[in-house]
Amino acid sequence: IFPILNNLGDVVSFGGRVLAANPEFAKYRNGSQTFIFDKSRNIYAVNLLKKKKQTSGLSYIIMTEGYMDVISLHKAGFDMAVASMGTSLTATQAKLLKNYCERIYISYDGDGAGQKATLRGLDILSEAGLNVKVVQLPEGLDPDDVIKKQGAQGYQKLLDEAVTLPAFKIETLKNSY
Repeated sequence: IFPILNNLGDVVSFGGRVLAANPEFAKYRNGSQTFIFDKSRNIYAVNLLKKKKQTSGLSYIIMTEGYMDVISLHKAGFDMAVASMGTSLTATQAKLLKNYCERIYISYDGDGAGQKATLRGLDILSEAGLNVKVVQLPEGLDPDDVIKKQGAQGYQKLLDEAVTLPAFKIETLKNSY
């Protein structure tokens, strides 16, 4: 179970993640929508982005899908990672990110669902006027897996090789034929 904090550092909900893969359960589960928590208006770890921007500045943000991705990236030294708490990135979240930095790396899971979410998210981020690149993860891996298997250097290599929005779309179309 993970507390979900808003940009002021107030706990607004809780979320959870299953520890072992189970096809009967969703990988992540957020608290119910309430007056103070709307998943489409919040970003996991946005409070840490605010703190980093105030102390040392931000040159970019890494957008992931889930809590464990953010925690693993932060532990590995990538303290500009946040999560959309699932694959439903919204225009409101994109505008919130723009308050902190205009350079975004989207690092969603390397599976089919993650790639579809990446395509949707890229358009939303781009329409918000953000400079977006895609971190292409190996098939079936998420950022947490990459950190566990390849360490910070392995993830940094993927970050360095991130591709632009048009290049990712062309590659995705090419792979579908």
